[in-house]
Order: sequence, then structure tokens, then C-alpha cells
Amino acid sequence: MMKTTKEYIINNLFSYGELVRIHENDEMVYFSIKVKKSLVKNDQAVSIIFANSKNETVFSQEGRLADTLDKTYVYHFELQKQKLTLAESKRKLFLFIKTDNKQYHVRFIKNYDENNSVFFFENTKNMFFIRRDRHERIFFRVGSYEELTTVFDIPNFIHDLYFENGKLKVSGEIYHDSFSEHFTNGKYFFTLKNKKGVVVEAPLTIEGNHFTASIPVDKDTMLPKGYWNLYVKFTLQDSVRHFPCYVKRDMESQFQRHIHIPSYKEAVNISVSTFNGKIYAKTSYDTVEPQKLNIKEVDGTFHVLMTFNKYQLFGDYDIKQKELYIRFRQRDTNEYFNFPVTFINENNTIQLECTINPQDLNLDHIDRPRRWDTYFSIKKQEAYYNFRIRANRHAVSENNTKVTSYGEQDRYYCAFYRTKYKRLSFIYSQSKLTKYVNEFNVSEGHFNLKGLAYLAEDANKRLNDYTVSLMLMNRSTEDHLNYPLSISEDKRFKVEIPIHELQALVNNFKEIIDFYLLFEGEHLNRKVKIGLKKFEYYKDDVLIDFSSTLTSGDVIEYNLTLTPKGNFKFESFKYDAQSYDQIQKAAIENTQEDIWLIGERPDTAQDNGLRFFEYCREKFPELEIYYAINSDSPDREKAERLGNTLLIGSKEHIEKSIKATKFIGTHDLDYILPFKGIKLKSYREAQKIFLQHGVLGRKNVPYNKGYYKYPFDLFIVSSEAEKSLVVKKFGYDEDEVVVTGLARFDKLQQNHFPKREILLIPTWREWIVNEEKLIHSSYYKKYISFIQSDRLKSILEEYDLKLNFYPHYRMQDYIIHNVDIDHERIRLVKLGEKNVQDLIKENSLMITDFSSVSFDFTYLAKPVIYYHFDQDQFFATGILRPIEETFLGDIVSTTEDLIDKVEEVVLRDFKEREDIADRRDLIFSVVDGHNNDRIMEEILKRQR
Repeated sequence: MMKTTKEYIINNLFSYGELVRIHENDEMVYFSIKVKKSLVKNDQAVSIIFANSKNETVFSQEGRLADTLDKTYVYHFELQKQKLTLAESKRKLFLFIKTDNKQYHVRFIKNYDENNSVFFFENTKNMFFIRRDRHERIFFRVGSYEELTTVFDIPNFIHDLYFENGKLKVSGEIYHDSFSEHFTNGKYFFTLKNKKGVVVEAPLTIEGNHFTASIPVDKDTMLPKGYWNLYVKFTLQDSVRHFPCYVKRDMESQFQRHIHIPSYKEAVNISVSTFNGKIYAKTSYDTVEPQKLNIKEVDGTFHVLMTFNKYQLFGDYDIKQKELYIRFRQRDTNEYFNFPVTFINENNTIQLECTINPQDLNLDHIDRPRRWDTYFSIKKQEAYYNFRIRANRHAVSENNTKVTSYGEQDRYYCAFYRTKYKRLSFIYSQSKLTKYVNEFNVSEGHFNLKGLAYLAEDANKRLNDYTVSLMLMNRSTEDHLNYPLSISEDKRFKVEIPIHELQALVNNFKEIIDFYLLFEGEHLNRKVKIGLKKFEYYKDDVLIDFSSTLTSGDVIEYNLTLTPKGNFKFESFKYDAQSYDQIQKAAIENTQEDIWLIGERPDTAQDNGLRFFEYCREKFPELEIYYAINSDSPDREKAERLGNTLLIGSKEHIEKSIKATKFIGTHDLDYILPFKGIKLKSYREAQKIFLQHGVLGRKNVPYNKGYYKYPFDLFIVSSEAEKSLVVKKFGYDEDEVVVTGLARFDKLQQNHFPKREILLIPTWREWIVNEEKLIHSSYYKKYISFIQSDRLKSILEEYDLKLNFYPHYRMQDYIIHNVDIDHERIRLVKLGEKNVQDLIKENSLMITDFSSVSFDFTYLAKPVIYYHFDQDQFFATGILRPIEETFLGDIVSTTEDLIDKVEEVVLRDFKEREDIADRRDLIFSVVDGHNNDRIMEEILKRQR
């Protein structure tokens, strides 16, 4: 209310001079200003004033009375342009008139004729661009031609902005003659830029004072939600300047418009608006909610009926029946399925009808839910304008739209449902299970479980038509033990597992044994993990432990722990009797010496762990620091050549771990420990340092402080933005998170001589847990399709390129033995054959999906293409930062688009896109080769 009152007073109760016209010649500029007679006392002189933001007068000159009207005088002011030469710092000047020792703002007169006035004027040094604030009060944006950095505007006005034939097109006028005389041979662009630095742009074509530009926009162009500024960008050698775009007064109403651009998901809605003559844009994604939504199942098909207000749905689209669809987008492949829509238009109300046969979605055997997002779509010029269907007001659930079916392997259902964001989606899934443990203990040489297990559809049946058994499986070897379950009428089970039988699953020093339930019967053959229904998750905690002694005297210790989803697993350790006794004593005694233990995953030495270990061995040789690694690791030699290497599970590894005061890792420290750390007093009191594997900001990784009973004492990050994320989202204190940069970055720029080679390096999908799931996954099919593409091979030949395929270590073995890569320009890089950092240095282009190794490429200012064919599925548990902040490069969703981008990058000589540099500080706060120095300084600063 106070703001509204203030605005009213400023607009209506204050006195003003009113600008009637400004015109000029080569030497003079002329102002005609109306002044109320009541303001001019006793024929006092009236002066024009230019004042700065501190209300200090910069220029003043008296005017002459030119005309007398009923209630006003009209004064003319004739100013010599050269007398208006100002200091470079005078960027903004306000226009006043002064009479009787009082100053009054000057504003535009109503119905000001901009076409009969100039909107800027110049002298040899300065340009004065005439602007207004929200109260129509006039000010000048003043630039100096002395330096490019002191020019703040090139007068320009947009006439039109629209989308056509895959391009965002703009036209307008620009007055750049004097500017171009001072700054020759520069280039002009039309640019849209948001606050995160995301840019879309195209060169300006200038003829006289008129310009045009066309920005190519395809379905993968990144146009994130939010506000955008529109600029004329000027580049001259290494200098870049952004000058705001404007709209003339008489055209402002035409720029309150919406521009719809097709995308691979929802169409992008660019809302264009103006404020004080400056033009802005805001992007959002097109959605639509039916007034009525009715979904019925009839004989295994769905009949969908939606009712809309015509204007609400279509706006000014020219609608034809053949152009309307309901589209299903499969989340893990981005594949679309189109279902034609029929419609009836009566009294500005549109009724849409669509029949959907689930079998058209290529439903087959699955082992995890498959989901589709639904869109109402208008097809126009071969492009689909997708509107995500909202269901805010409509009760849509799986229960009232479900169709069940039976396959050879399992029982399934499909249904519409409402997402947590109240959007309409579709699911195809195995029939739901209820299965959990509610009691567990160890007694009389047995590990005992009690719980519930049944198919949800059988909840009210007394008897099941299937059997249930418990399977304990070694995660690495897949050796297993089965225990049939006796299910009572109330669906409860109990099982007693002789502890000595578990020995059959333990082959190595450290093993993980997962718990599964097997449901077997007619149309049912399913294996699912089992654990607790309600739980508190701590990564380093142990629920219960016990041990058994072998005939050899060795001891196997079993620790029952939880996965992030609450499922059970045993973590076992196999010790000789002496080592086991040492660990038991260390559980209660303080055994610490100044020993540091460092490592990565147990099978690698090529990341931040190795780089920091190498730094310590070179710069601090007196330090007792050890690198822990598996004896069969292909990277073992890299660590051993630095000395002080511990083979995980060896007596020396156990002895040093018991005594260590610092544990330093790139992943969870359990990877490099020969015991569960929480059980030892020395570990609980030791410093725990997290070097990280990459830069955080993408997948919602489980490193929250609340997930540990004994969390990290020091958390290494690469930027202030990443630190803010770790503090706000992971719960660490400000002084526990330090911006040092990653250890491995220090040597990236050494011996950096990239070849005409492309590195394909995908990350893993956690839901692919075995070979069978791998070969049936869209992940496997997409990458194999890419490397076997004839078009890719043709491009490699045409441009004399090589492609190095470095599969994730979890699918390396299968690719090596089962995929025929029979092309001289495509090479499979095996684990351990090449250091990842060397691959990063040697290649000129990286193709990945979500891997944090892309940050190394961005650090070196080399281009990255991100292949996001399953973005929704990968980020199903959340994303830590907006995509535009951490994926600095081109993003594509199909194989064809990926190959197009590869060719595009090659044709620009492997140069990184210009806009990436503006966003690099979102990832790296320091780039100086001293990350390891800073990490060591922070560790020593916290010495206990």
C-alpha cells in the first residue's frame, strides 16, 4: 500500500518540466520543454540542468521563452554539443529544469512524438542516449569513445522478434556509425544471455541502419527457465561488450508477446516484455491442464477424454485434426509414441478424445518400472509443440486406471498416475511386492530373520500360488545360498541361517553379500532385494556383527549393514587369528601414530588420491603416508613406483590402518579400510579427509554429513558455488569445506598436446546390476548403436579422426569379449591400459553423458558433448545444481544429433564454444596449478 501511495504521489503530485521535442544539427542540440506558469515566478530565468546521481550539476544553460500557452510556457534550449564533453566516469545524467532556485525533473510529455525527435546525440567524445525511468523522467546514458570499456550503449531498437523454421529471428535498427569509426573491424551479434551465463546468439547482418539476425534453435538448444537479457554483443580481438536492446515507445505494446519454440520435451515459452523501453525475456515450459479429465479402461485399452477452453489450449494456433496428438515420452530413452486425437469444437470449448493401446508402447519383460511422461502436442511444420499435461485438480491414481497382464517371466500392470509435481504420467511395472524384515538377531550359531513377503494383489488371499526363498549372493562372484521360506496365512516368514554355512560365500579378504527374496511360480520369476521398512541410514554403521572360525584358524567377521534404500548386506572380512586379535584390541585402545592412509576405489590409482599421494611423496618425503590398493589392481604398479604401498588385506595394511591418524579418500573411506572403521577407537578419533572423485553438482550423491556417524572433517571442493552447495545441501559447516581445487587438476596442463582424437567415456547406471540387465538396457544399446553407426565411421574417415572408447569399468569385461569393434579408427581402451588423465590430455573432444571427468576437459578449455538420452531416469533421485551450471557444452538426446554435434565441433577446429568461458567460474574458482599445496595446507592447519 505504501509503495502504491508513493508511486501515485511521484506521478501525480510532483511538478515537472515536460519534454516536447529534441532535435539537432552537426553542432547544436535543441530541447523544447513545457513549464507550468505557476513554477516561474517574477519572470525568473529557466535553465536546463544535467545532474549526476548525487544531484551535482554537471552542465547548466539558460533557455529562452519561445511560446506562451494557457497554463504553460514553452522554453527552447540551444546547446553546443562540444560544451557537453564529460568525464569518462559520468555514465548516467538526469535532466532537470531550474527556476527560482528550485530544480524539477523533466519527463516526456504525453503523446511524445519519438519519430519527430532524436533519441541520441553525439559530440566528438561522448554519446548521449535518451532514456526514461518508470515515472517517464528523463535521463541520459552517457558513454565515452575514449575506450571500449567506457561505451555503455549502441543506440538500437528491435522491430520484430519471432520463431520461424527452426530459427529465432530478429530485426531492427542500429546507429553505430560513430562507434564503428572509433572501434573498427569488430563483429556484432544478437545475444540472449541469462544470469547463469547461458548464451544463444547469432551474427548481425547490418545494412545501413537496419539489422537482422537468425539464431538456430533445435530441440536440444539449452534454454533454461528464468530471465534473459537481450543484447547487441560487440567483439574486437579479445574484448567483448554487451549493449542492451531497446524498443521504441510506440512499439512497446507489440512486445507483450509469447514465442513458442519446440523442444525435445515441453515447448519453450519465451515471454517477451519491456520495461522503460528496454526489452527482456522470460523462459518457461509449456503446460496445460484440462478442465475435465476422464480416463477409462475398456478391454485392456485406455480411453482418454479431456475438455479445454479453446483459447487456454490453442491461443492463435491454426488447428487441424491431423496435427493433434497425445504423446508419450519414455524417460530412459527419450523415445516418443504418438496417439492421434479427435476433437469437437463447440461454443469455444474443445473436447479431445484419444484411445491408447498399451501394447503400442512395446511393452516387454522388464525388471524395473518403465515410465512415460504425457504431453498434448500440436504438430506444425514437422515440429511438435509439446504441452506437459497437468493434473492439479484431477484425481488420477494407479488404482483407478490399472490394467494387469501376465508374461512368461512375471506379472505386470500399467496405469496412469499423477507425479509428485502433479503432472500426468504413465507407468509399466512388475506387480507390486510387500517385503521387508522386522526382526533380526543372532542366537545359537544362527542368523535369524523374521518379516513379511507377498504380492500386493494377493494380500487378501489365504494361499499363494508361488514359493518364496531367501538368497544370499556374493556381489562379485554371484555364488549364492538359498533358503526356502515358509509363509504363514498372514504372509509372515522366518528363517534361520546356520552361520557356518556362510563361509561358502567368502573367498577373498573382503566380500559383500546381498540379501534377495526369490518369488517363483506360474508367470512369476522375480529376484528382489530385502531389508528394513523403516530405518535410519548411516553409511559407516553396523547393525549387528558376529564371527566364525575356520578349521584353518582364520576368522571371518560378518557385519550386517544397509544400502541407501534400506536393503541388507553383509560386509565380511577374512583375517588370520593374529590380525583379528589386533583389531579386537584396537577397538578399545588408543593405538594412534602419525600415519596417513590414502586411496581411491580399491582397484584404482589414477585419480585425486594418486595425485595427492605423489605430491606428498615428492614434497614431504619424511611423512609416513601409505597408498592402499588391491593386489590384483591394474593400477598397482603406478602406486608401487612411489613406494609406501599397502595391499588391501595384508598384515601391514591392517597394522598401519589400526595406527593411522588420517584417512584420505576420493570415495567412502570403507573402500581402503581392512575393517569397519566405526568399531575402532583410533578410526573414530582420526581425521577424515574427502578429496572427492569429481566436482559435485550433478547427481544427488550420498555424501551428506547426516549419512555418517563419523563424517568427514575436511571436504575438498573446486569453487565457491560448490562449497555453498555442500554447506546448504549436505549439512557441513563452513569451516569443514575448503575451496582448493581437485588434486588431479594440477598436472592437467603439463604435456598437453591433444591429437585429432575423440574420447567416448560414459559413466555408469546404478540400476544395471548384472550382465543380463546391461545387455537389455537402453544405456548399452545407445552406446553400441553410436560406435557402430555407419555415419560416424564416415565422419571419422572424412575428417581423419580416431575415436577412443573407454567403457566404464563395470561393463569393460562384457564389451571386450562380446562387442566387435571392427574399424581401424575406433579403439577400445581397456582398464589400466591408459591413465584417464593421459586420455584427457591426448583427445581434442570428449563425449560423455553425466560423468564428472568432463570437468577436466572443461578445465583445459576443450569441448564436451553430453549425451542425455536418459536424463530423467539418471536424475530420478534429484539433481544438485541446475543443468546449465555444470554441463558446460552441447547437450543432445539422440544418436543422430550426437553425430551432428561431433561434425559441428570438428568444423570449428575443436574450439570450445565462446559462452563456456563466461560460466567456467561456476566450476573453478582457482586455476593456478597449486591445488595440492592448498589441500596440504588445510590438512596441516587442522593437525590434532
